[in-house]
Amino acid sequence: MMTVRTLLIVCLTSFLLAACGGGGGGSSSTGGGSTPDVIAPTVPLNLSAMAAGQTQITLGWSTSTDVGGGSIAGYRVYRDGVLVSSVTSGTAFSDTGLTPNTAYSYVVSAYDNATPVNESVRSSPPESVTTPAPPPPPPPPPSDTLPPTVPQNLAANAVSPTQVNLNWGASVDAGGGSVAGYRVYRNGVLVVSVATTGYSDTGLTANTAYSYTVSAFDDATPVNESVQLSPLVNVMTPAPTDTSPPTVPQNLATNAVSSTQVNLSWAVSVDVGGGSVAGYRVYRNGVLVIAVTTTGYSDTGLTANTAYSYTVSAYDDAVPANESAQSSPPANVTTPMPPDVNPPSVPQNLAANAISSTQVDLSWNASVDVGGGAVAGYKVFRNGVLVTSVASITYSDTGLAANTAYNYTVSAFDDAAPANESAQSSPPISVTTPLPPDTSPPTVPQNLTATAVSPTQVNLGWSASSDIGGGAVAGYNVYRNGALVVAVTAGTSYNDKSVIASTAYSYAVSAFDDAVPSNESAQSSPAVNVTTPSDPGLPVAYDFTSSDVSAWSNVNDSGISSAWQVISGEYHQSTDVADQSFGTPFDQSYKLGTYSYLPALMALTGYRFSVDITPLRDLAARDPFDGQDAGVMFRYQDNNNYYRVSFSARSSYARLEKRVGGTFTTLAVNARGYVEEQLFNLVVNLSGSLIQV
Repeated sequence: MMTVRTLLIVCLTSFLLAACGGGGGGSSSTGGGSTPDVIAPTVPLNLSAMAAGQTQITLGWSTSTDVGGGSIAGYRVYRDGVLVSSVTSGTAFSDTGLTPNTAYSYVVSAYDNATPVNESVRSSPPESVTTPAPPPPPPPPPSDTLPPTVPQNLAANAVSPTQVNLNWGASVDAGGGSVAGYRVYRNGVLVVSVATTGYSDTGLTANTAYSYTVSAFDDATPVNESVQLSPLVNVMTPAPTDTSPPTVPQNLATNAVSSTQVNLSWAVSVDVGGGSVAGYRVYRNGVLVIAVTTTGYSDTGLTANTAYSYTVSAYDDAVPANESAQSSPPANVTTPMPPDVNPPSVPQNLAANAISSTQVDLSWNASVDVGGGAVAGYKVFRNGVLVTSVASITYSDTGLAANTAYNYTVSAFDDAAPANESAQSSPPISVTTPLPPDTSPPTVPQNLTATAVSPTQVNLGWSASSDIGGGAVAGYNVYRNGALVVAVTAGTSYNDKSVIASTAYSYAVSAFDDAVPSNESAQSSPAVNVTTPSDPGLPVAYDFTSSDVSAWSNVNDSGISSAWQVISGEYHQSTDVADQSFGTPFDQSYKLGTYSYLPALMALTGYRFSVDITPLRDLAARDPFDGQDAGVMFRYQDNNNYYRVSFSARSSYARLEKRVGGTFTTLAVNARGYVEEQLFNLVVNLSGSLIQV
């Protein structure tokens, strides 16, 4: 059977070329024939795929062999069963424009240079790879409430009768952010906000005194503004000077040196206002073309066989400049016809990138017009049909169908009349548009809870949403009483510290994804209601600038006399009153010591207080054995009934304790001690059964 099939192919091929010879499959008397290549190349082996980024996968494989007598013409790359590209050089391919965090499957086939081509079966098994997910968003910056430093060294210079130039030294944002800009005040009124350390104040009145100051503001929200610089900087604008224009330029001459260029020349003007001629303005057909400093100009990029009319004016170096009238009469000239009959070179290196499901961006190398003219533009063909003509070397083809293959070519045409067009680029560039983007919102957040932890704070929490559109949840919008409060981009909780005491609030939360534009889910339902507790108030503050501490009462719990006294605005106790035995190793048992408290607070159960504490260094003799405790007592009733917070330097712990009927109980422990002779601040919030430290 193989012999008969071969003879039949030779006979048919020979017949098509001349006449079929009888018998044997040899040559005919009128010319020789050859058997065509019908055998496909070998299957590409060793296919490998590696994610080179969130949107790119790099492929490589071994070279195939054409066993049919021809040669390998290229390889076809299939992604998820769809042809992505034909590779005609090498055995590698970079697949770009992919979706992050997405699995893809690739196979490769080889084809030869036969006509028609023979394609091998596709490589097996498919090579699968998943693009990496994008990194998580950065955490939000800390809140900045401190203004920048006041700008220094403000200087003002009246550079003209109508302009004052200002400059100053840069400020520094002490709040941890950065200086966003500066506000310039003239005669006490805000003029402008600028980002630099200088400003030119124009449009002023000549021979007039002005007063300036500057403040700095940062990038916080809301912004923090420094105080204005003091004292004010005063400056006076000079009287006006030159207001007379130069003489009109004379003897304007034109010369069309090519179909696209006209050379101009004219006589020098004189400034009669006392200054000097700064330059000349060239007008073509009544429209300003350019300002030059010489008495000549070459006007290029013109249209062949076209009439043009030119005039020239002169202007001086005054501020503002004085311009003369335009030269008269206009100088007329016509560009000659171009001799160009040759098309530009064919555009090279055409590249196509499907940036969305409906748009492909094209780019190519610029062509050169070898006919003596210039390249006027390019024609873009999609699937062999002209789409548009453009002047640049890029084009965005929009309104396409998703998940569709397109072929593109480009030709160049020059500025000749009629235009000369090059051949279309070859081979055509193939590209397939991706599937449409994510338009589905995430699921609605569930299990929203709201807890009023203080009169001025409500803590919210909810369950995480899922993005069903193929992307990822980017964050959550928190709504209070129907109005957006904040967008949370990290975590599933938010502490609302902008509430007020004794007020009812209603909260809801929605989720939004990372699509562009993002898709937002519906708000959680039903809304969660919460009412903040009343503010216990009690505005009591002691800075101990006075030595009067008669409002305070002292307790010597360990039986050792204390020594409470005011020293330099601080309330000191320096006597060793610890109940730890001297020389006994330190332990974490409940220590007794000394306290000083305000009897005015004994009847209250809800209040807030803040205390700055600087523990003294322990006695040198005791240092090897223990580390003294320091802390604060509150809700004191008597020596056997109170709450306290104890801090240790030796074991580095903080402990919330209560003593009821003389018995101690630990309520909470945190591994956070103190350092001797270093100040730390303790804030306690008491509201009913709630204790926040």
